[in-house]
Amino acid sequence: MYIPSALLIFGTAIVKKEWLPYAAALAAILSGWKVFSNRQRKVLNPTEFQNFELKEKTIVSHNVAIYRFALPRPTDILGLPIGQHISLAATIEGQTKEIMRSYTPISSDQEAGYFDLLVKAYPQGNISKHLAGLRIGQTMKVRGPKGAMVYTPNMVKKIGMIAGGTGITPMLQIIKAIIRGRPRNGGNDTTQVDLIFANVNPDDILLKDELDQLAKEDDGFRVFYVLNNPPEGWEGGVGFVTPDMIRAKLPAAAPDTKVLICGPPPMVSAMKKATESLGFKKAGLVSKLEDQSFTAFPTVTFRARKSKEKLRDKTQRRFKNKPQELAYMRQPIFYGAFFIPKSIFQPYPAPVLNKVVRFSILRLNCSPLPKHRALSSSTPRDTSFSPQNQHQRSRTAMAADSAPTVAQLSIHSTTSEVSKYPNCYPAVNPVDTYRVHVAELVGAALGIDSLSVYPKIQWTNSLDKGDLVLAVPALQIKGKKPAEVTAQIVENLPPSDLIGTPVVSGTHIQFYFKPEPLTKTVISSILKNRATYGTNANVGLRDPADPSKGKKKIIVEFSSPNIAKPFHAGHLRSTIIGGFLANLYTVMGWDVIKMNYLGDWGKQYGLLANGYEKYGNEEELIKDPINHLFDVYVKINKDVAEQEVPIKELKEQIKQKKENSEDTTELEKELQAKVDVSYDEKARRYFKSMEDGDEGALVLWRRFRDLSIEKYKETYARLNIDFDRYSGESQVKPESLAKAYEAMAKTGVSEESEGAVIVDFAKHGAKKLGKAIVVRKDGTPLYLTRDIAAIVERDEEFHFDKMLYVVAAQQDLHLAQLFKVTELVGRKDLANRCQHVNFGMVRGMSTRKGTVKFLNDILKDVGEKMHEVMKKNTAKYEQVANPEQTADILGITSVMVQDMSGKRINGYEFNLDDMTSFEGDTGPYLQYAHARLCSMTRKAEIDPSELSSANLSLLTEPHAIDLIRLLASWPDVVFNTTKTLEPTTVLTYLFRMTHVLSSGYDVLKVVGSEPELKKARMAMYDCARQVLHNGMRLLGLNPVER
Repeated sequence: MYIPSALLIFGTAIVKKEWLPYAAALAAILSGWKVFSNRQRKVLNPTEFQNFELKEKTIVSHNVAIYRFALPRPTDILGLPIGQHISLAATIEGQTKEIMRSYTPISSDQEAGYFDLLVKAYPQGNISKHLAGLRIGQTMKVRGPKGAMVYTPNMVKKIGMIAGGTGITPMLQIIKAIIRGRPRNGGNDTTQVDLIFANVNPDDILLKDELDQLAKEDDGFRVFYVLNNPPEGWEGGVGFVTPDMIRAKLPAAAPDTKVLICGPPPMVSAMKKATESLGFKKAGLVSKLEDQSFTAFPTVTFRARKSKEKLRDKTQRRFKNKPQELAYMRQPIFYGAFFIPKSIFQPYPAPVLNKVVRFSILRLNCSPLPKHRALSSSTPRDTSFSPQNQHQRSRTAMAADSAPTVAQLSIHSTTSEVSKYPNCYPAVNPVDTYRVHVAELVGAALGIDSLSVYPKIQWTNSLDKGDLVLAVPALQIKGKKPAEVTAQIVENLPPSDLIGTPVVSGTHIQFYFKPEPLTKTVISSILKNRATYGTNANVGLRDPADPSKGKKKIIVEFSSPNIAKPFHAGHLRSTIIGGFLANLYTVMGWDVIKMNYLGDWGKQYGLLANGYEKYGNEEELIKDPINHLFDVYVKINKDVAEQEVPIKELKEQIKQKKENSEDTTELEKELQAKVDVSYDEKARRYFKSMEDGDEGALVLWRRFRDLSIEKYKETYARLNIDFDRYSGESQVKPESLAKAYEAMAKTGVSEESEGAVIVDFAKHGAKKLGKAIVVRKDGTPLYLTRDIAAIVERDEEFHFDKMLYVVAAQQDLHLAQLFKVTELVGRKDLANRCQHVNFGMVRGMSTRKGTVKFLNDILKDVGEKMHEVMKKNTAKYEQVANPEQTADILGITSVMVQDMSGKRINGYEFNLDDMTSFEGDTGPYLQYAHARLCSMTRKAEIDPSELSSANLSLLTEPHAIDLIRLLASWPDVVFNTTKTLEPTTVLTYLFRMTHVLSSGYDVLKVVGSEPELKKARMAMYDCARQVLHNGMRLLGLNPVER
């Protein structure tokens, strides 16, 4: 522009000088226009939506894409401050209000002319589905900037960050801004940044290479990764983000320190509580820039004509007495249609994680970023089969050919023939029909036997990953790369009546079931099988092809308290987990023997007998044997401690005199006299007489034992637990001990050492197991010795196929030594049939009245607390027929659900307030969800026998299809739990189902619906109630109906 302007002036001067002023003015105007038009404009408007045109769409994976929107001019920039985000809005079919979602662009203002959004699409994501359906040239409404966070250089000296999953997005914005502003880059920003980045699996870590490079280049930035499922050799954090981890990796609370948190609401709530416990100032419901702890997470909002304040107040009034309607607040977040698993952030019980009012929180925006480099925008992609469009396409495609497919499935579901495929039972698991179908299609596509394909087809625990998934590398096709095999499968798969077009994700192929045949198959199966849906008695058969060969036998040893000692946290966890495992193997067809191996032998019982003689009370013993014997035991131990003082003094005097070569005869006589009359010596003599079979000594011991067992039975009954055998150390036969001694000596496993008999595992290739004493110097056996004898006894008596020891992780070494000795004495076959099911410990489990931790006291405390919680809602409390009994059931549910919420190996904090809350994934909420479904059944007034004739083709809504897909996976959940032995697998599934139910109640209404639609929906809800009931029973819970 400057050159043409100069030429204009020069030419005018030559041709006609009198026009020169006009030419100069015109040149100045043109130059000014050019300067103005080339300046960078910030186009965002915080109050008005603007339309931006979609210019490119780059497919990253089957449900992730980058959407590039053009700005009005090539020189324009979005104008988004660091730390803030934008809102997208669209009118969605079926919605009465315009839907808005918040996103953080993955581009920055350093890139002019466009902005990029990366979105992962889900069937439930309204905006993500809308984006997926946009064509090049169409527009999207955008408004912004938004958010309370605006970063400025050196706003504080230190920033700590906690991010989970896609919560890394806004954090990365700030990190990059700080590093760009370093003195070496011409700025003055000296802020120290420490980041904790948590994910489930290594592959889930977004932008790890970039973060590592930033940390390498900048001394002021450090990152610490945390994984829930770390690989071997992992050097980062493991498990959940805890206060101790925050204390170690982030800056301490100080006036010049700020903590930023981004992730799903459970994580935000938990981390907020954690930072507050470490001294950071408590933030309000609405995070402000000046807050020391800035809590933030994405939410779903509606654009309405009313102000945000009115919308908030209306929502609060609407849900004031309807906690069930707030269930979606307890769900994992679909943000930007990107799912962040709730399990990543659970260092605190579920109730703490969910006490959040979503509509009143300001937040950083957590938009997902790609794990891998995006494909070229020209990469061809058929989006009609992406998960977000799968349901709609399947409904139309199935209209003509669903009838024969359903008939085919019906035949599969009723056959009693044994399948040629391993663990395939379509009669009890509808998904097995689909698994066989996929195996046959893949086998045909590759020209290989479908039998080799079938075991490689796995279930998924997340609907967004498909209903079934095939890991192509697992097929081990020689001579071809996995990518080539994947392409061959996809290219050669014919159209199917049962599944839609498969979706490729790397070297995994995801298969999505077509809705209509699945709906009819699953609901029919549940209505037919009812309480047995999800169970599979074939699994426990020695030979499914020949049931006459009988069931496999399993012993589950659990609970195992010590008589006259507190029922501590380890016994509580063992009781709950062991009861669940016994239920699990029972429903899977095994012959289960539930064994309680009591701590009922040893010198302490000689001490207890002496104590009872001095402090015992017959009436108290009959009334409450466990607590009375414990009281006696405490008192006699106090006496022993008092007697020990002068004995120790005499021993010290004798030692000194011997060192001075003085005579100690009199002192030794005095010492012996005191020892002879001491309770400790009396206990030793008493127990020796018990071991020698003195009937007089054994009578009192048997009475203590029998009375305690009867009391335990009452308590166990409240937990829906009973035992087939009350065993114990005392029940190990002397001849079995003798055989154990002989076997160890004969095989050279044991050896003498300083008068005792030991096993030195280092000499047998197990150095880590150390040394273990098996016989004391006085010839008496130890706990390990009795266990060695007991394991052989049990095999001889029961001929078991498997035995589980449900014992705390503190006994890992003991159980490892037990199994190793069993192997070393020539019984490797026996050792291989035994498994230690370990678990972490509970912290803070004490009663309100003290620190004695008997199970009855625990359950009483929780029941009373639950009663208090129930009383707070007067209207509902008055409707409960028997509030005390209901409170007791809910209290027990609270304890058990909290115990099973996380992986076994993870300990947890025993917290009455959290576990008894109706907010969050708690026992009371689970009971409430079941009671609501029961209420719907009562109010619908439909004869249950009529549900089987419902027109299930009417169930076409995405909420209904997702629920049915989830119901279909229940048998797989149960079967896979037999591999993991994790109660949380079942519990997590049940809460996922309650979340899907809660999100669909407003959409899938029963009251006011047309009769046929009402019947169809009630058939679906009744199936959900049945599965929820089955799952709760499996966990050992008592489902309440009101």
